[in-house]
Amino acid sequence: MDRNKFWETIDKARAEVLKHSDNMEDIMEVLIEALRGYSDEEIAHWGQILVLYKELSYKSIIAAAYYVIDDHLSDDGFDYFRGWLITQGKTALLNALRNPDSILDLNPESEFVWCEGIDYAATCAYTKTTDLEVETFELFDNLCQQYPLPQEEIAAIKSEIVCFEDKPAYTDREPWEKDKELLRKKMPNLCERFM
Repeated sequence: MDRNKFWETIDKARAEVLKHSDNMEDIMEVLIEALRGYSDEEIAHWGQILVLYKELSYKSIIAAAYYVIDDHLSDDGFDYFRGWLITQGKTALLNALRNPDSILDLNPESEFVWCEGIDYAATCAYTKTTDLEVETFELFDNLCQQYPLPQEEIAAIKSEIVCFEDKPAYTDREPWEKDKELLRKKMPNLCERFM
């Protein structure tokens, strides 16, 4: 499993579901089923690639975009927003990091820009259950320790990330929460639509 296969899995699940729905839960069901067809090592790598993309997108500019769209900011909401961005595909995520106004191309609506389920997709696929108990996560963590993501793949993923503003997010208090003009300068089109 490498980053290309990771994105291919997401793109196929999204494309299959979009034929009849845009429900994130439906996309997650199709994604989990697809992951179940992979080896344990591939599932472990898929999960680790997801975590890495989520970590690399933990940026102030992405938090600001979420704040503009949803009119508030919370740790969980920001996490689920990054999950939603990932479900939109590689191009969508990388474009959002470079230019948050590009999120408009995804037709976001505040009530639909969350995807919590992606965080559990690999765990559910590996354990063949949606009963997410502490033991379930421990099983998957053990699997990831058994099959760590190769350093070359980690470096390749990191090299793809180019960010408009490479500052980590601080979801407890951001300067732009008090300064709407700062937001309008950073993402004028997104602000025009949602503020």
